[in-house]
Amino acid sequence: MRTGAEYREALRDGRRVWVMGEGWAGDVTAHPATRAMVEEYAAWYDRHLDPAWQEALLAPADADGKRVPWAYVVPKGVTDLIGMGRSFAKTIFLSAGNITHTPAYGNLIALGVLTAVQSRNASRQQVAEAVAYREMIARTGRFLTYCGGAPIIGQRMRPDPRDRVGIEAGMLKRQPKESEGLGRVFGFGKKTDFEIIAVGDNRELNRAIG
Repeated sequence: MRTGAEYREALRDGRRVWVMGEGWAGDVTAHPATRAMVEEYAAWYDRHLDPAWQEALLAPADADGKRVPWAYVVPKGVTDLIGMGRSFAKTIFLSAGNITHTPAYGNLIALGVLTAVQSRNASRQQVAEAVAYREMIARTGRFLTYCGGAPIIGQRMRPDPRDRVGIEAGMLKRQPKESEGLGRVFGFGKKTDFEIIAVGDNRELNRAIG
């Protein structure tokens, strides 16, 4: 389990994040629009290293005396499921369920993928790849995620229609002003002249390039 400081430093990798209404954020760990969320995820990592939290967040010691975070466990029975559930409840309660896309979430998604390929008798290669992906999450804490949704009410109620945000084809789209061109339109199948990278630490594949 890496530390919060290591997670924070991993985000300073040159990624380019666009803050609507403002422009490019030079450093997501320091920008007012992203800093608080970065700190929430950094705290998630640090709790696993805090003795006060370890009883809730770490599984019992294995034969070698090693305690694995419940976040990365492959459940083998009821006891494991109870332990995982309790750890999720403890951490999610702190944000009233608003901070959810942790590596624990990634592990659950990967377990779902693994279950799907196994139950549908997929090829050995596909099963092996699903296993390797889940193990990578447990080893590094990195995983692919996607989130989207309707714009907040304030953006939809702006007086100038050109400043409003709408949903088109399942992606967030801001109506461009005449001086901006297509480089600031978000949407499936639309040509953009820059890359959008999510705040999460998903450098390998979490890039949407139009």
